[in-house]
Amino acid sequence: MLAVAVCGLQLSFWEQATNFSGEMFDLLIFAFVICSLLEYRLDEQEGRLFLAAFIYGAGMAENWAMVGFFPLFLTAIIWIRGIRILDLSFVSRMLLCGVAGLLVYLLLPLLVVISGKAPVTFWEALKINLGAAHEILGIIGKCALNPGTYLQYVLLVLVYLVPVLVMAIRWKKSFGDNSRIGSALASFIFHIAHAAFLMIFIWMAFDPQFSPRSLGAGGGSLLTFYYFGALAIGYYTGYFLLIFGKLEAVKRPPRKTPPLQRLSKPILVCVWLLAAITLTGLIYRNVPLIRVSNDDTLHQFAKLTEESLPRTGGYLLSDDPYRLSLIHLALVQDGRENEFVPLDTSSLTQPAYHRFLHEHFPQKWPDLVSGKKINVINPLGLTGMLAILSRTNDLYYLHPSFGYYFEEFYLEPHGLVYKMKILPADTLLPPRLNESLISENENFWTRNASPALTKVADAIAPPNPNAPAWHGRIYPHAAAYLASAEPEKCHAGG
Repeated sequence: MLAVAVCGLQLSFWEQATNFSGEMFDLLIFAFVICSLLEYRLDEQEGRLFLAAFIYGAGMAENWAMVGFFPLFLTAIIWIRGIRILDLSFVSRMLLCGVAGLLVYLLLPLLVVISGKAPVTFWEALKINLGAAHEILGIIGKCALNPGTYLQYVLLVLVYLVPVLVMAIRWKKSFGDNSRIGSALASFIFHIAHAAFLMIFIWMAFDPQFSPRSLGAGGGSLLTFYYFGALAIGYYTGYFLLIFGKLEAVKRPPRKTPPLQRLSKPILVCVWLLAAITLTGLIYRNVPLIRVSNDDTLHQFAKLTEESLPRTGGYLLSDDPYRLSLIHLALVQDGRENEFVPLDTSSLTQPAYHRFLHEHFPQKWPDLVSGKKINVINPLGLTGMLAILSRTNDLYYLHPSFGYYFEEFYLEPHGLVYKMKILPADTLLPPRLNESLISENENFWTRNASPALTKVADAIAPPNPNAPAWHGRIYPHAAAYLASAEPEKCHAGG
């Protein structure tokens, strides 16, 4: 329960879990493989390992990080099977299951060819599919050339993997020294090591400067490390509860009590107290940030943008596909999905995108490209096409932008959207805003946007560097309480 709570309360994990991200699906695959390995240790059903190999192969096709963890997966299989790993029948079946999982790489190219919506061959689509993994591996190679960044990632991997490997190995009670003192010393060292690992993972759960959250800002959230950390916290906490709880349950002998048995109750109290402090600290630190991240600010932004669009409909352009999807969702929720054609400007040069638009909006988007065209469309032709559409339709941009469209158009602000209008033929600059348009925008920002912007400003404001720390905030209250106490009682208590 502690492991689940710590994992769920970490900020990066919560953000990914509540935003339907691909990394959460990748983590689900990884967690299933770990679960299969652990269950095999209990019942030794080989089917679990075959299924784990298949899922791991599919995970390698889905997530490049699974390629990096493959040596660990192979080591775990060898460690669990022992001498039975030499069984050729078992090895061949494991290999076949893994290759079957890797065939998922062929799924997307096959679907593209079957659909017939993109004029590419199967091998061209497969090359595109493999290109993303190749690009990521190139980025990793560049990081390896940067000693500082590369060393940080290596240390992060060691910090998380070494304690996990320690808890996966079944250690002997002693290492050749069977004396009572030798066994006691080995147990004491193990207890110290387990306590150190537990404290390290609890510290990492609070996202210090050296953490997956800070190092993974540019390359994902590294949720696998958060999963490892939560597993380790649960295991090492359970280790102390099991070992010292067992000592507490043993009936005390009539002779001298062993030191560990005398300390069992204080250690149990410390473990429970540490668990409570950890959960309380994560709630205190992360819940306010979670509330800010998951409030209705994005919904308000989408509604304000949607209200700025006229009921006459038209075409909606954006350089940001996420913003475009958000506003399109607001239009769908308001029953206006057929009023505007959403246009992702970064995709307008692709013939397949034009075929997609004509298929979904046949009355509003003309059939401009043939089914065999695969070359990118000339931007000058796109500008001319938008100019023709603007004669009978309204064109709106969701944000300020620049580029070849604005050699023909200029943007006229209307709240959170900008109407695209043809530039005058007798000047290089757009006309000045008239008084009614200025009044319209001032009323919008004063009446509608100001309350929402206040909440956003409060959320992104940096903390006051001069604000007292938590102990500094507690001290004035304690001092005020002591000052209000009766002098006689203070003297008597002192």
